[in-house]
Amino acid sequence: ANSVLFNVPIYFKHAKFVLDNNTLTSHAQGLIGFEPVKHSLLITNLMSKKRIVNGKVNSTLTPKLVKTYMPAVYSLKNTADVEVTYKIQNKIPVVEYFFNLKKGSDIYYKDAFLGLEDQNRLLHAKTVKATNGLILKEYQYSLVTNNEKTPILFGDGFFEKINGKLTPKFITCQTNGYAPTSVTGSFGQYVNGGEFKGKLRYDFPTNKITGNFELVKTLFNDFFVHSANVIAEQNSINVTAKGSYKHQKFNCILKAENRLDGSFIVHNMELLMNRFIIHGKKTHHHAKHHHPADFYKQFNNVSSKIRDIDVTVDKWDIKVAKLFIDDIRIDDLELFGNLKNSIFNFTVYIIYYFLK
Repeated sequence: ANSVLFNVPIYFKHAKFVLDNNTLTSHAQGLIGFEPVKHSLLITNLMSKKRIVNGKVNSTLTPKLVKTYMPAVYSLKNTADVEVTYKIQNKIPVVEYFFNLKKGSDIYYKDAFLGLEDQNRLLHAKTVKATNGLILKEYQYSLVTNNEKTPILFGDGFFEKINGKLTPKFITCQTNGYAPTSVTGSFGQYVNGGEFKGKLRYDFPTNKITGNFELVKTLFNDFFVHSANVIAEQNSINVTAKGSYKHQKFNCILKAENRLDGSFIVHNMELLMNRFIIHGKKTHHHAKHHHPADFYKQFNNVSSKIRDIDVTVDKWDIKVAKLFIDDIRIDDLELFGNLKNSIFNFTVYIIYYFLK
């Protein structure tokens, strides 16, 4: 259990072993959990300290098998053909995993999933046993077309042994071009769809992500982000983004606390919009009816779009070059405020408005 990521029982009713001088071979068929499995074994230098053990296990993972024998945080959509090879030399096990995912299949871990279900994919991982855990020497997630692999994601990591169980400590991630945001787990839960490119590291105990990366074509409730550059440091996340809100272009700069535990604390946020349209009741040019309080509700609707993830904004500066409320145009509107407990409080200093 301390040498492999999964601890699933394998049963062989019959297994034939062939001993030839100092070499032992075996080929057997049986059950892994309750699914068919094939196993081959080769041991060289059997009676020597230079003994080398090589083995290979082939089977098909099913949702029932994953749910029964693998940690509760894992789940599987449809099936995945799996091959596990292992080599033991100098008492150090090296294990490699090959998950062949056909169209429509996917692997889930906590908040993360591989994505790209409309294509055939291969997930490969290599682990080496360590004194205090398991080293994820490397992993690679690739698209497979006509037996040709195109890597899109790779990295390494470490599983720490705590109370006899392997627990993920960290994992790194580097893209080859763009990769789906779904694989980023806790960070990916804040956005819907889209892709990212860059290099990052996720620490499981602290639930923090560090590194530099770019997000493109992703949706944050009603905010469509065309592109966002993210610099995630140990204690803070700095974002520069541009996109559209209800078909109106925006630019945004923010500095937030680096925490991905379901709440999101923004220390400073600046939102710039060229224009924003509020469809209210016609006033027949009675401008005095349009006190800032009249469009408070409309701007509070903007903040309400991000309430689902418990957002706090300590300082929020919103600048709108042209605000349209029915027949009124307000130029260079600037609001200073904050968002806390789902309430957007703001102040407006000076308003310049024009009637059509």
